[in-house]
Amino acid sequence: MIENENKKLSEELSDEQLDQVSGGASQDMGWMDDGIPSHWAVTCANCGLQFFVRSNKDCPSCANKEVILTYNNNKPIYDSDRHGGY
Repeated sequence: MIENENKKLSEELSDEQLDQVSGGASQDMGWMDDGIPSHWAVTCANCGLQFFVRSNKDCPSCANKEVILTYNNNKPIYDSDRHGGY
């Protein structure tokens, strides 16, 4: 920890550095109509619900079609195939 305090760190990470962080930049946007693979979990760009694409053609919560193509492991992911369970 003391070593890190002595290093001069830049204000922002470069694109290459962001790719090394788990989950990447996490701001890649997509539309549900664009053929996102059904096994992916995504985050709704409108309400923030995380859900598996599966049979959903839009967000199960707000019907928004714009999504962020990543998710947060620390939050529940809605799975419509499990009868509405998280």
